[in-house]
Amino acid sequence: MLQKVSQFLAAHDNTVSVISRTKSDLKALKREAGESGGKINPLALDYRDQKKLKKQLEGAIADHGGITLVVNWMHSDAIESSAVIARSTQQDVSLLSIFSGFAFGYG
Repeated sequence: MLQKVSQFLAAHDNTVSVISRTKSDLKALKREAGESGGKINPLALDYRDQKKLKKQLEGAIADHGGITLVVNWMHSDAIESSAVIARSTQQDVSLLSIFSGFAFGYG
């Protein structure tokens, strides 16, 4: 889930949306980030479900503004989800693509 990257971005005045299927991981990450003054926006979903992913991203953008950084770490069976993310940002963003979770920074 890129816990350390998410915490780092949140600690440096970013709102970070994190996608994970594991709600307990998201709760722990939000709690830990909050202890250091960071803001985590947890999105509990399976990123392989492209319709839900698109809807959640649109909601996060509506709530927090445009995405300025994408850290994309996903399993190789969900490569199409990268395209959903790219189309959803609708702007130039810094993109770091790894393989397996997601962390989004809003600055």
